[in-house]
Amino acid sequence: MKIRLTLLLAAVLMTVVACAPSQELRNEKFLIDGSLTQSDTDCSAPCWRGITPGVTAWSDAISILEDQADLDDIKVENNGESGEVAVTFQRKDGVPCCLLYSEDAAIVDQMLLQLAPQNTLGAVIRALGNPAYFNGTEVDEKQAAAALFYPDNGLVIYAFVEGKTGNLSAASEVFATLYLAPDDMVQVMQTSTLQAFSGYKAFSDYLDDEPVLTPVPAEDIAATDSSTDPTPETDVTAEDTANEIEATPTP
Repeated sequence: MKIRLTLLLAAVLMTVVACAPSQELRNEKFLIDGSLTQSDTDCSAPCWRGITPGVTAWSDAISILEDQADLDDIKVENNGESGEVAVTFQRKDGVPCCLLYSEDAAIVDQMLLQLAPQNTLGAVIRALGNPAYFNGTEVDEKQAAAALFYPDNGLVIYAFVEGKTGNLSAASEVFATLYLAPDDMVQVMQTSTLQAFSGYKAFSDYLDDEPVLTPVPAEDIAATDSSTDPTPETDVTAEDTANEIEATPTP
């Protein structure tokens, strides 16, 4: 069974990992990290601290996390039936914020980081350029999440907006990042409804824009996958996946 981290699963994991009673998107105790705005670094997206989804061996990634002086509470969890594995971690004196995931415990496939609200969208765009696509989710009347896609970088960043009536602006805080292996980015693009990024404007205006990408029919994705992978895809909800991984801790 092959399970990919979709945008829906990312949202579920952000709630599960944070162990918060409410879905507060911003938290000062999440990871402090400014790597997204450092365009001159040797490890830029899709690389983070020497870990690159689709490239870095799982065992190497664990060693890298353990060597980070500012990280703590590194916990590996396995799903014995599917072979999936995840590791959660947080910053010292922080709260659980972050997760690495591998489909088979061989190579890192995905990386989800919840960030303290210290990076602005304007700073990220100055470093990485404009994102290609937008996807918006209203969490409640005071919170909305703008998912902004950098397909060539294997990166999705999440910017905070003050509800559906708020504006996406240069000052919008980046509260999470999702790093994806190339195959996973392709699947996210195939299964998402995305508007073209068209600069800073009202969140509601983005929601009214005509999508430039819509989900590929499931049978077309299945036909593509079957040509390279004999294992059929299984329909699994995001919550089921998160619960499966969480329920089988490493002995």
